[in-house]
Order: sequence, then structure tokens, then C-alpha cells
Amino acid sequence: MAVARKRSVPTADYEKLVHSYRHLIKLPRAHDGDAAEAHWRRHMDNSRKIVLRGLEAIKVRDVMD
Repeated sequence: MAVARKRSVPTADYEKLVHSYRHLIKLPRAHDGDAAEAHWRRHMDNSRKIVLRGLEAIKVRDVMD
């Protein structure tokens, strides 16, 4: 996404992302596939919100390379 690449991620959001990835790694190791799937879905929803924050009025055709 060209528009998203031009933006920096706030440190707090980056730290949340790293924490989320670390948690995700632990779940399959604990053989908790259901929790891993649920966590990944939440992670993707939250990531989408962060990446697209402030870009709600932009059309999809305007952000595709």
C-alpha cells in the first residue's frame, strides 16, 4: 500500500505489534490453536485500524500500487 508506506508508526503502536507477535508465537507452542486463531484475527483487525487511521476517506483505487 503506497500511502501506508509513507507513514511512520508511533512507538506505542510498534511496541503493541511486537508484543502481539510474541504472544502469537507462544500460543501454538502451548498447543492452543483456537486461541492462536482468535489472537491472529484480533491482531489483523487492530493492525488494519492502525495502518488505515486517518485514511478513511481515501478510496482503495487510490492506495493500490
